[in-house]
Amino acid sequence: MQKLSKDKNSEVRIGVGANENTPYSALKLLSKDLDSDVRDSVGSNEHIPIYLLEELSKDIDSHIRESVAENRRAPLDIIENLLHDKDICVSDTAYYIVLEKEGETTEYTR
Repeated sequence: MQKLSKDKNSEVRIGVGANENTPYSALKLLSKDLDSDVRDSVGSNEHIPIYLLEELSKDIDSHIRESVAENRRAPLDIIENLLHDKDICVSDTAYYIVLEKEGETTEYTR
């Protein structure tokens, strides 16, 4: 997997980023990939270390931040930070994920 994480073909790197058996060191490398689709695959990976979710939650690309919000492994504090995201799609996704995690009676000001 480590070797494939450096493949020239972005589709290969996307597959590696999404694979649950990819070692953390390869996920770390892929989380910095220039191709946003590769970073998105890492942000969606439910076997990603929390510290990488934290880093990707600050990515310049809103789709990646949204993937982090949707990741079942993302802790509530990361998702709550995304409630205030400048991109409405990210903040709305975070809002609904928080409601799902804490119950529908939770109220947040956005």
